[in-house]
Amino acid sequence: MSTRRLSMRQIREILRLVYEVGLPARAVARTVRCTHPTVRELVRRFESAGGQWPLPDNLTDSALEEWLYPRPSGRPTPASRTRLGGDLSRLAPTARHLRATLAAI
Repeated sequence: MSTRRLSMRQIREILRLVYEVGLPARAVARTVRCTHPTVRELVRRFESAGGQWPLPDNLTDSALEEWLYPRPSGRPTPASRTRLGGDLSRLAPTARHLRATLAAI
């Protein structure tokens, strides 16, 4: 099951409510309309990345996202992913065996 990533506005609001206001994770989750494990995970990521509140004024949304959700090394960025292409003839025997057609693949 895939999950929808929080918007940067929600992330900044969660961090503000946790560190500035001092609300518990469940209260923050109700306010921002997400689950409390999501709040805890975001706080865990923030603290493990060495985050300190308040955030610097010049910290952009993209820099904050990269800081909280770093890309694993060797994994392509979404923009560099390409669709499956090339020769699909090698799939033909498997497709026939599965009673499928190449058009369905």
